[in-house]
Amino acid sequence: MNIKLKILFSILMITALIFGFIHIYFPADNYSFERLHIFLFNLCTGGTILLYYTRGRAGVSKTITFFFFGSLIYAFSAFFKIYPITILVSVPLFILVEKIRIEKFSFIPIQFISRKEPVSEKFHQASLLCLSIGIVMASLVILNNEYFKFVTMEKLTLNTFFLGFSFPLSLITLSLVFSMLKKIEGSSAKIVMEVCFWTITLGVIIFCNSGTFYSSGVGVFALYNICR
Repeated sequence: MNIKLKILFSILMITALIFGFIHIYFPADNYSFERLHIFLFNLCTGGTILLYYTRGRAGVSKTITFFFFGSLIYAFSAFFKIYPITILVSVPLFILVEKIRIEKFSFIPIQFISRKEPVSEKFHQASLLCLSIGIVMASLVILNNEYFKFVTMEKLTLNTFFLGFSFPLSLITLSLVFSMLKKIEGSSAKIVMEVCFWTITLGVIIFCNSGTFYSSGVGVFALYNICR
């Protein structure tokens, strides 16, 4: 990662951190600055770095560039509650993430049940899947909460649900950790790693609202440091 990209992502992360506290000093009834904190941290910075890391190229491709600018449109349209734009931009964002995932792995994630596939690669693909599925599910929640009202739940708020964008970063962080353990993937160690993968991945799905702020920070900075 060149110095310009590092400066860009550093500015975005610092800006995201500021928005995480700005509501304390400048409260606004109509707008949630927490959303900008979440999106700039997890989707714009974290998502772009995840795709950049997956591509494994020195330069930034057009696909990643489009995702970056699309994620910014997503972030600010959701912040200003212009939900039709948020939903519309979700479509190309989903397509771009899946395009890179399929190029790296495959359309159907059969690697999850392969014994030969390193656990670190399973976490890597789970991270990309979590990002693309999160984009789709966020759109469905917006449609439900703002327009159709099919389901009414106290916990099903947009701000709470948007925190799910931190989980791709949690999973890719675990991918990096397990990639350091490849040398000890013996028969017994491999079983333990597989159990960890399924336990953590299913835990992300079931308990999708726990530990999000901590995991997002760790994930972003971990990716930021390895993309050098």
